[in-house]
Amino acid sequence: MRQFNTKGLMNNRGFMTISVMLGMTMLVLGYFVYDGHRGGGMMGRMMGKMMDEKGRHSFLMSNGVPEKYAELTNPLAESPENISAGKSLYSVNCVSCHGKTGIGDGAAGKMLDPQPANLVAAMGMPMASDSFLFWSISAGGQEFKSAMPAFENVLSKNERWLLITYLRQF
Repeated sequence: MRQFNTKGLMNNRGFMTISVMLGMTMLVLGYFVYDGHRGGGMMGRMMGKMMDEKGRHSFLMSNGVPEKYAELTNPLAESPENISAGKSLYSVNCVSCHGKTGIGDGAAGKMLDPQPANLVAAMGMPMASDSFLFWSISAGGQEFKSAMPAFENVLSKNERWLLITYLRQF
């Protein structure tokens, strides 16, 4: 059986090459996962867009949906009429930031930091319950240093539910 010689490892060219490659890999991964700016990196920016910046998601994981919204469920059926009405509300109130397809690439949203949530990605996450969405739309993002406006006094409860009905189509 061959013995591994630990003497002079720093002079071993193969070891140094592997060490440098491993270090570079860690730096690249660090950029993609975290670049020091609110979970920046590519993954951090994507997660930030998905979750209306990390604050709301962190709050949800630690505290759940606020009691005021916790037990709410959408009373509306996913009928073509409700989906169409929700799409109209989305076009008027959401497209400018979240974009036509809901990925957070609206013209106004491109100038925001944090950028608007990627609603397409968010809809596929377990956290996207009716109560979470109703809370997010109603309360907005001010508490989480996001430009997301609060729609509680802008849209009726029924209009917010119509909007959620449409968002479920993403």
